[in-house]
Amino acid sequence: MKLLLGLLSALFILFTSSPSGGEERWHPIDNIAKTVDTALASHYLGLYPNYDIKITVNAPDNRLKFHQCDKQLTVDTQNLPASGGNATAQVKCAGHTPWSLYVSATIEIWGNAVTANTSIARGQVIDESSLTLARTNIASIRKGSLLSIEDAEGLEARRAIRPHQVVRSQDLIEPLVIRKGDAVQVAALLGSLRVITPGTALGNGRVGEHISVTNNRSNRKVRAKVIAEGLVEVPL
Repeated sequence: MKLLLGLLSALFILFTSSPSGGEERWHPIDNIAKTVDTALASHYLGLYPNYDIKITVNAPDNRLKFHQCDKQLTVDTQNLPASGGNATAQVKCAGHTPWSLYVSATIEIWGNAVTANTSIARGQVIDESSLTLARTNIASIRKGSLLSIEDAEGLEARRAIRPHQVVRSQDLIEPLVIRKGDAVQVAALLGSLRVITPGTALGNGRVGEHISVTNNRSNRKVRAKVIAEGLVEVPL
């Protein structure tokens, strides 16, 4: 406790010490808060130009004293959460008597997000009829919110989604385009040469995944990359 009080006392002396004598002038706390508010609003409007941004800045304690900055304050926005919510920004004075502090804020981002308008079962392939856009605070979704219905169409539900529930990217997965036992075309690539042979899938696969297939002509089992429905590719 004594160590903590000592550190707080040292910080208070640092903030309140006069640079070179004379009358001390302090930077207005409300100006610091307004600077943070302006910087955060500009930052998030750049990320979400068609959304309503609401910033609530927790102004520094009025008992804190910071020397009047003779340069424009700057706010570091590099590490702010992309989807808003609770954030902390560093305010800096690079003037004759430099100082800095961290100011916390809450960011709300209101606009349309992809929402289920009906129950979506696990494994169901998403189509436009099961989705709608609803006004939502994007920041409350944490991460992964989808802003366009096209971003969800054709994907498969990784888990069950309730009506009126916001659909997130982590709720969806590429659909199965090949199932175990399906007849597939096996494309073998050798430079610019592409040879197609018939094959049989030995497992399920989504675009971009690797599965085992049997080359029906040679009866050999190979690992192949799923390219599209009924098509896999084997580099030689």
